[in-house]
Amino acid sequence: PLADVPLRVQGADKVAHLLGYGVLGLLLTFRTALQRPLTPTVVALLLLVLGAYGAADELLQIPVGRDCDLRDWISDLVGGTFGVLTMRLIYPLGFRTDPSDNLK
Repeated sequence: PLADVPLRVQGADKVAHLLGYGVLGLLLTFRTALQRPLTPTVVALLLLVLGAYGAADELLQIPVGRDCDLRDWISDLVGGTFGVLTMRLIYPLGFRTDPSDNLK
């Protein structure tokens, strides 16, 4: 909680969740694209992994006295989805899924 911070911007933590999970979604999808095609099934699995990771992230805050916030998790999902779908859109523009192709 940021109760002691003198100048708070409303919703700044949601933007931080959105951006953080957006980058995480991009990187996870990029890494996956290097090994296999980004089929709809793979994209769905990536989104499930990001959703589960975000939920675990929120739930694990409870034991250390922090707030578990559904809106934070929703921001995680939106950011992660944006990252995955952005990488999925640019994926056909030049990524090779066969590692031997990258040596040429």
